[in-house]
Amino acid sequence: MGGILTPSDLKAAILGVNSIDEFHQLGNAILPWPLQGLPRGSALNVKTENPMSDSDVFFSVEAGGVEYSAEEATKISELRQRRENLLHRKGMLSARSTFVGLLRQRAKAIVEKLKQNEPKGGWKDICGFDARLAWADEEFDEWRLSRAGQRALEEGSPEAMAASFPSGTDADGDIAMDGDEKEGDSVTFITRGVCIKKRCERHKQWMKVQQQDIIFEQDAAEQDLVRLEQEARSVAERAVLRKWAEKENAPSFAQ
Repeated sequence: MGGILTPSDLKAAILGVNSIDEFHQLGNAILPWPLQGLPRGSALNVKTENPMSDSDVFFSVEAGGVEYSAEEATKISELRQRRENLLHRKGMLSARSTFVGLLRQRAKAIVEKLKQNEPKGGWKDICGFDARLAWADEEFDEWRLSRAGQRALEEGSPEAMAASFPSGTDADGDIAMDGDEKEGDSVTFITRGVCIKKRCERHKQWMKVQQQDIIFEQDAAEQDLVRLEQEARSVAERAVLRKWAEKENAPSFAQ
């Protein structure tokens, strides 16, 4: 995917060519790096860093040398907001992927704790489904941005994962009754929000399903970002073309 169009891109394009015909010869190279046909020393500064960087901007409506129409300015503002939302969603999906990956080691830690607590219980494996997997995107996003959620995702320890689970709900998402969790009961604490059934039809193959869903959503978000960039480039190109058309049609006052 090409770089993000910046004010310097537009300015370089405008100042670097001498006619509308020369502009047309740039073709698709007007936006990707490098822009062929521009003078050496034209700093383009095309963005290639992490798209989540604070310095990474879509492009500025007030780009030097280009005047956007009211409709174009509105479109740019809309595209910028949609892009911001998509980048935020990508961050949420990345956090969800990390979360799913941590559940496997949490399940192993829970099994070990259950073996210690009940040596003759025949504990070898558990379902391991975490009730947070059933949350809506908005609810999970709020959790992963909370202090407890951030700590759980950063540390990844079974203790941090358990401590970050909201009290008052059980592994099926139902309200937990008073007395379900006793102070000092380490097994109850470490299993908060987790389905510990040995054979669970309700959450069958949940790991595979979750991973597939996340990959699908990440791909969809990436494709949407590509389309947004293409729309933005189209708006900017029209503005540059109009600028040069006005310049070409301007009356000459040569003596």
